[in-house]
Amino acid sequence: MILVCSAWEEETKYLDLRQDKFKIIHLGIGYLQAALNLQRFLLSRGKAEHGALQESPVLSYRDLPQIEKIYFIGTAGLISKADINWDMPVFSVNKVSLSLPLSFKKQAYIPKAYPEFILEASTELNVADCISSLEITNSSKLSRDIEGLVSARNEEGKENTENEIPYRFLLENMELYGVTQVAAEFNIPCSALLGVTNRTDASAHQDWSSNHKRVSKLLCKCFSELVHD
Repeated sequence: MILVCSAWEEETKYLDLRQDKFKIIHLGIGYLQAALNLQRFLLSRGKAEHGALQESPVLSYRDLPQIEKIYFIGTAGLISKADINWDMPVFSVNKVSLSLPLSFKKQAYIPKAYPEFILEASTELNVADCISSLEITNSSKLSRDIEGLVSARNEEGKENTENEIPYRFLLENMELYGVTQVAAEFNIPCSALLGVTNRTDASAHQDWSSNHKRVSKLLCKCFSELVHD
């Protein structure tokens, strides 16, 4: 079975998928909520299919949920200054990381580095990288700072990214990092499609509200075509 996740039902309501092959769940807003609810789903599925869970770390449950793959579909803001095709603003995600601008600027530090996750990107769609944060960016200046910092970090780690797909765009989505982190812990392949509703500037929320329904329909259409058999 293929698990299809989104933050809320509005981003999957236009999907028409075979119930014997796909399971759709909604995870809530933010990467912490998404991670918690996805983990709950996977563990409860394992318990239902295999009886009582053993007293072991989460990582030992990799074989419990009978999920072949996880797809996350959702909307996103465009961090990049570059323009996109707003008539078809759907991207397949290559890499997802946490947005930590102060750490990038050496104005703060974290005791342990958060990993970046490489996803299974589709060659049939435009490709972008994604960052997740507990907040939504609504400042053009901060967006330029984040884009520059992420670009600089990518340049520093080039020797470790030979297998990555080249990208031109950087997107912001609140939930994807939590989904990919849980998928990695359970050793389940993960892909993501994001539909861009707005730039991350002062009108971010207004533009998101205006474009969300249209972009969600396009997103569902692209996903259905991608997984059609």
